[in-house]
Amino acid sequence: SADNPAAKLSLAQKKKEQGNADFKSGDNAAAARAYNDGAELLKDMAGASPEQLQESGPLRVALLANSAAAYLKLNENAKAVDACQQALRLQADHVKVTFRLAQAYLGLSEFADAQKAAQRGLGISPGDAAFTSLLSVISSKEAAYKKKERAAYSKMFN
Repeated sequence: SADNPAAKLSLAQKKKEQGNADFKSGDNAAAARAYNDGAELLKDMAGASPEQLQESGPLRVALLANSAAAYLKLNENAKAVDACQQALRLQADHVKVTFRLAQAYLGLSEFADAQKAAQRGLGISPGDAAFTSLLSVISSKEAAYKKKERAAYSKMFN
């Protein structure tokens, strides 16, 4: 049964491989499902040995990180934010997850949160060009968004 730690670990590893295969073939919805199932299995590791816990933590982070990547491809940004936040609770300095979090917030047009996440990424990985360029994308998208908003308002009141 999947209620003992060793079985959970091996099943979660299989879910990761399944997710990777789905992701590679472009089936992002199936990939997200597989990654989430794997992450869910590792949520409760009651009775696990220290070795098993040492393995399950990073595996769960990887599953959540991959799940976020699949959600970004599906444009399901709120779900991507959630997966990133779960992963960052387990590993706060994860560069890829922090980048995906900023991308997901940007996808939701939550510019302040996107900027905060990208700045945090620069704190973890100083001088990282990916975060620097993401910050400028965030600024220009925010400017375009505000301009569009202003145009919509002026139409309403004219």
